[in-house]
Amino acid sequence: ILRGADSYQHLPGILRSLGYHTVQISYPHFVDAYTLNLLNGFDIANDRSLNSIYYDALREYLPNDSAYFIYESSNRLLDRLRHIFFIKDMVNPYNLVVSPPDIYSDLEKLNKLLKLIRETREPLMVHIHFMGTHGSHQQPKSQLFTQGRVIQEEWNTDVYDDSIVDFDQHVAKIVDELAAQGMLENSILFIGSDHGQKYIPYERIPFILRFPHGEHAGQIIQNVQYIDLAPTILDYLHVEIPNWMQGRSLLQPGLEQEPVFAFSIEKIEDGHIDAERTQPPFYQFERMSAVYCQQWFEIDLDHFEFESGEVAGYSNPCLADRLVDLYQAVTWMNEHLEARGFAVDSLRAAFGLQSQSGE
Repeated sequence: ILRGADSYQHLPGILRSLGYHTVQISYPHFVDAYTLNLLNGFDIANDRSLNSIYYDALREYLPNDSAYFIYESSNRLLDRLRHIFFIKDMVNPYNLVVSPPDIYSDLEKLNKLLKLIRETREPLMVHIHFMGTHGSHQQPKSQLFTQGRVIQEEWNTDVYDDSIVDFDQHVAKIVDELAAQGMLENSILFIGSDHGQKYIPYERIPFILRFPHGEHAGQIIQNVQYIDLAPTILDYLHVEIPNWMQGRSLLQPGLEQEPVFAFSIEKIEDGHIDAERTQPPFYQFERMSAVYCQQWFEIDLDHFEFESGEVAGYSNPCLADRLVDLYQAVTWMNEHLEARGFAVDSLRAAFGLQSQSGE
C-alpha cells in the first residue's frame, strides 16, 4: 500500500485539487484506491466515497499508516463475520485472476462511464479498468477470430484476439459518447495494460495517448514507461510537475533511450504462476527485469541466476553499438534498487559491482 506522503502524491490528487471530479471504476481487489491507501485522489472509487466519516475520524487522531491498518483490519473482520453467518460471501482475489472474466462486469463499468460523461458538468477524470482480456481464459462476446468455435484451451490466441475486439468496441462507445456530448476534442484518452499475454514482464504492452484534435500525433520510438504518463499529462495541461513525481514528459524533444525496470514473482512458465512460491519475503519481488532498446535481462534475486533475450516484435531496433552487456544491465538494476533504499550487498558481490558511492 501507499504510506506516508506517498498516499497523497499522485496524479488524481493533483487533478482533484484543480477542480476535476475524479472517479475510479475498477475491480476492488486489483486497483482500488481505497484498498491501496491512495488518499485525496478520487471523489468516488468503485461506488464508495473516500471521505468515510469513520476513516476520517481515525486519520484525525492517528498517523496515516495506523489509521489505515485499523480501518482495513475492521473491514476484513466484518467481511469474515458476514461470510461466517451467510450474509455475504467473501471474494477470493486469486480466483479472480485465474478464472474467466465476467464480461457483464465490463459492460456494467462501461455503462457507468457513459453515464458519467453524459451527466457530469465539472471537468472529469476517470480511471476505468476492464478485465475482459485478462487471464488464461476469456469469454468474449465477439467471434471474429473463433468463428463459432467453442475453445476451452488456455491462452488461445484466437479467443484472446476476440477479447481485444470486445475491448475495442468498448473504446469505440466511449469515443462516440464523447463526440456526441461535444467533449471529444476537449479530452485526453489513454489506453494501457499492466502486462501482456501470459504475464511476461518484458513483452510489449500498449501505451496509447490521444490528445484533443490529434495534437502530438505520431509514434515514440524510444522505450517509455507508465510513470511517464502523469508528467506528460501535467505538461500538456501546463501544470508544474512536482519534484517528487517520477517519469518524464513525452512531449519534450530529445527523448533518450532509458532502461525500463519491472519486478515479478517466480519465473512464469507458459502463463502459469505457482501460488505456493508467493511466500515471504518474495510476495512479488523475486525476479527483476530490465529492458533497453530491444534487449531484455532478467535476474532471479534469490539465486542470482540470469536470462536475456530480445523483445518480440520490437518496432525500432537499436544498432549494435547502442546495445549493452549483462554487466551494464545489472549495474542499472543495482543502482535502481540502491537509490530506493534496498540492501544490495549480495547483488553487488554476485556480479562484482561497485556501489553508487564507488565503494
